[in-house]
Amino acid sequence: MADPKDDVLAGARWEMASAPPGAPLPESGWWRIEGPMTAAAALVASGDPTALVRDYDADDWWFRCAFTAEAQSGLHSDEESAYRLRLDGLATIADVWLGDDHLLHSENMFVHHDLSVEVRPGPNELRIRCAALNPLLTQRRTRPRWKCAELVHQNLRWYRTSLVGRTTNGIPAPAPVGPWRAVTLHPVAPVEVTVLDVRAAPMEDRSGLGRVAVRCVVTGVGDDSDVVVGVTLVGGTAGSVHCDGFEDHASTLERQQTADGGLEIRAEVEVPGVQLWWPHTHGSQPLYDVTLTVDGRSHHLRRVGFRTVGIDRTDGAFQLVVNGIPIFCRGSCWTPLESARLTAGPEGIRDRLELARSGNQNMLRVTGTGVYESHEFHDLCDELGLMVWLDCMFSFYDVPAEAEYLTGLKTEFDQVFANLQGRPSTMVVCGGSENEQEAAYLGLPPDSWTSAAADEVAPARLAAWLPEVPYVRNTPGESPLPSMVDAGPSHYFGVGAYLRPLHDAVLSRVRFASECLAFSTPPEPIDTPHERALLQGMGHEPDWKASVNRDTRTSWDLEDVRDWYTASLFGVEPRTLRRIDGEYAASAARATVATIFDSVLAQWRGPRSPCCGALVLQSHDTVFGGGLGLIDTLGRPKAPWYVMRRRMAPDVVILQDDGVNGLAVFIASDRHESWLAHVRLKLFLADGTLSETADVTCKVVNGRGSLETATIFGGFRDLSYAHKFGPPAYDVITATLAGEDGQELAHDTYVPSNPTGLRGRVTDLGLSGRFVGGGDRPWSVEVSTQQFAQWVSIEVEGWIPQDSWFHLAPGQLATVGLMGQRGWRGASAAGNDPHAGYLRSANLVGTQRIERRVEP
Repeated sequence: MADPKDDVLAGARWEMASAPPGAPLPESGWWRIEGPMTAAAALVASGDPTALVRDYDADDWWFRCAFTAEAQSGLHSDEESAYRLRLDGLATIADVWLGDDHLLHSENMFVHHDLSVEVRPGPNELRIRCAALNPLLTQRRTRPRWKCAELVHQNLRWYRTSLVGRTTNGIPAPAPVGPWRAVTLHPVAPVEVTVLDVRAAPMEDRSGLGRVAVRCVVTGVGDDSDVVVGVTLVGGTAGSVHCDGFEDHASTLERQQTADGGLEIRAEVEVPGVQLWWPHTHGSQPLYDVTLTVDGRSHHLRRVGFRTVGIDRTDGAFQLVVNGIPIFCRGSCWTPLESARLTAGPEGIRDRLELARSGNQNMLRVTGTGVYESHEFHDLCDELGLMVWLDCMFSFYDVPAEAEYLTGLKTEFDQVFANLQGRPSTMVVCGGSENEQEAAYLGLPPDSWTSAAADEVAPARLAAWLPEVPYVRNTPGESPLPSMVDAGPSHYFGVGAYLRPLHDAVLSRVRFASECLAFSTPPEPIDTPHERALLQGMGHEPDWKASVNRDTRTSWDLEDVRDWYTASLFGVEPRTLRRIDGEYAASAARATVATIFDSVLAQWRGPRSPCCGALVLQSHDTVFGGGLGLIDTLGRPKAPWYVMRRRMAPDVVILQDDGVNGLAVFIASDRHESWLAHVRLKLFLADGTLSETADVTCKVVNGRGSLETATIFGGFRDLSYAHKFGPPAYDVITATLAGEDGQELAHDTYVPSNPTGLRGRVTDLGLSGRFVGGGDRPWSVEVSTQQFAQWVSIEVEGWIPQDSWFHLAPGQLATVGLMGQRGWRGASAAGNDPHAGYLRSANLVGTQRIERRVEP
């Protein structure tokens, strides 16, 4: 494992040039770039206005790096030295030269290359050519079993490259061409360790023991070297467990010489008292460092965690089970953070993943339309307790079955799965996205939907490297038709593109939505000129429309879908509203999506639904505008993120219409053990008066609890306005959930007269807010109201509110913490106190300024 400080290419001069397909190395037209990156990323960094719309597959792209190598100790000044050249990803048809020596030809963007090279001291040049893909796509190939309307060219299926920028639907993005991941060059170290296999698992007998198995090769040491394998709890006090034994726990070590003179080490260590890794919604995330010490020098092999994972598929179910506990999976579909680079630095990835965790998401699905994610991404998911569903990089098309193609896939899968060994966050691997659905929708018989890649190669390689990780052949799948949602994982767009009513979420008996709730959502208001102008053009401006997802085969987009629900739920025409009051139209659009998320997620979390998971499409936007993301491109949560955060909290209370039975109160919990819940119900009249209050307790068993409200208040109350004996008796009903210690855990609000409607706006609700904090105290906003305030949102420039887009009952006080724009680690916004802030409510005309609290 090379030391980054020894990378000869660190700080070296990189340049890039384009050329016609097949042309020789350009003599001119080179420009400086900041290290290895895609052609699109380089042009974006240079400020080229065509960077995001250029056809990068039309040209050859050359990259060169000039560097100086020092003479190695003990060698003559002109004598070549041994180096390791590592290329972590080349997109896509690539050739590599060192000086005049051709080192590599690669045709798979998703594989890395480790090359042993000889480098002369002094000036050197590394060159990479990524060939134009367009001419190659015109070559005649075997016809697919079905044509894929999503691809810009049918022959893309033959090339192992990302579909980013190469589909006809979705958001426009540049196709990745070039070295899209790191390129490093290190001198060969005297002693080198190559990890071949690392596995970690708890014993099946639940004895508290864990087993770590290691296989690696060490070069530069003798057969009699002293070798110790250690397993240490990160941040813990437990000592290492070595291969020379740990009390009565078995440890074994075998060694043998390899053909090239290396020493192969095989070791198994039994670790007593292992702590199990859990998704963050259910427990802690203990991790262990595995080290190899050779002759007193320690080498870090991998960080691992212990957990078991399985899927309960009984009677069509799709229930993830971790450490023997059923898990309700909630999260989003992850796409590359930056469409031009495809990668982001560790800080950027951490910010987004911490937002996902803070939003009570516990699973991210890396979709088959993007790329396999980086080591940093998976490290952070292990650390933060975020489970990962990984798609193999196939989407929509008929995957070829030719032998040479499948052989290349074997190498790809071996590398991907080997890098995931020991990672406790890896929970599901899937053979692709919507390949089978595409064939089914075109009327092909079921025996034509599958592929050798998904049926044979992927599961075989997964079993070889990650035998404990469940495999799903394709998503959607495991039902008689991929369009059906009542068995296995599905892509549910009943509430969404299919314009079904909100109760369809339960009517359709969704078992696990691996994609769902795809809605175009405007970002929160913003003052920067470009973004503000885009928001003002919502619904019609071309740059705005370019940010809205649509299907190639339709005449509508997902903004049209949202507008249909605005009209259906709220009784207002969005186009007319935009003409009259564009700012309020944007607010109504956000409220629409908030209402949909609130209703659907409450139904799926409740006891009437067999749903065991909901992964929203998608995690974040890549273009500012009306994208599907829960987070905008500036790192700010959008309205549905806040709703999902509340509905998917570890403990929630849900108020639901139970027909003529009245109002139902449900409790959903992630706790393993039974506990006693305390619920306080409040009934408010139309003038804001608190009419009645009731305190009740409920036993929560196996994560479920319910209350019978018919007799809670000592007599008949038409709480849900089911009987309609005159006007509604109550205007607003609230429920507060508290634990056995009295600590408040969750709230819910129900409006009997129109649970999913939008109230008319008034000029005064008595809504007020003030900043609280400063000094050693974190900043927050105290929000109160005299009348019911619907969909209250908080805007503080440079800060992210921990909660927003909530209902506030008369007399209720909400204290909402503020976090700096950089993320959720307590940093203030540029070191400043919050000064300007506003409150909005869907039923209030205008905004309410947040006042600064004057401390005595």
